[in-house]
Amino acid sequence: MLLKRHDDWVISSTSPRTEERDARTARWVSRWCDLTRDLTRDEVVAVMGEPSGEYTVSTGGERQLY
Repeated sequence: MLLKRHDDWVISSTSPRTEERDARTARWVSRWCDLTRDLTRDEVVAVMGEPSGEYTVSTGGERQLY
């Protein structure tokens, strides 16, 4: 789980919600700090793995992967 504290995002919990998500959760937590703002979408996917989904301007939000 991520929380925003003092204008920074911090990881507050690394516990998976279900056992089947354990490997994905561990991968996400271990690689999160390797990301930088200048990475392309493809580079982010290469580091983090396939996203569960994506928001775009056309779906009502800022472009982001989740």
